[in-house]
Amino acid sequence: MERAAQPPIPIADCPTCAGFGIYHHEDLMAGGPSAAVVALIGDMPYPGGEGIERCARCGSLYRVTYTCGFGEHDIELQRVSPTEVGAPTDVVRSTELLSHRDHDTRDYAALTLVDHYLDQGAADAVIELLRHSDAVVRIRAVVTVLYRGSELGRFLPTFLDLMFDEDGSVRGNAGRIRDYHPKLLRDNKAAILAVLKPRIAQSPVPCPDAAALVQFLEKPPG
Repeated sequence: MERAAQPPIPIADCPTCAGFGIYHHEDLMAGGPSAAVVALIGDMPYPGGEGIERCARCGSLYRVTYTCGFGEHDIELQRVSPTEVGAPTDVVRSTELLSHRDHDTRDYAALTLVDHYLDQGAADAVIELLRHSDAVVRIRAVVTVLYRGSELGRFLPTFLDLMFDEDGSVRGNAGRIRDYHPKLLRDNKAAILAVLKPRIAQSPVPCPDAAALVQFLEKPPG
């Protein structure tokens, strides 16, 4: 009788991926590649210079970039969501991993879910992750939505709320909306100022990210 397939292990328990982080770089001129990189992608040189690899142990997906020449010999790994590479998303498993003890495991689960829900047009599910009780999840959700700029209009009220978040990294990343989507902000200037200015005035603590957005919107053009 065949044994049922086991779900992928969390990143934290993976002997290959536990030390990578969402970005990983190795200067091969200084030695290496490391045993973990070899376990993921095989021996150098990496064919074609770029590709997608899935870890056989934890299921994490990576965009691999191999550079050789002109004084460079590097390998870079970037974790990507299944949605980004056209692979199916295990929503149940990823949701379970949002409560894992490990930061990187929760971060990748959040990336996986936010990208999936954005692709499905499930705005309520995205907002739930933007308002999640765990700051790790909120940060990843904010950053992912920012990069998917065409989706941001639906989430603007939530981003304004997050500028008053208890976590400084959440507030700071929400405030980056000024850099990524200035036109969206200017098009909604009156509504945004009507929300932010009273909240700043009533807040018992400084709100630098919200204040910076107000200053941005009230600055004369030119």
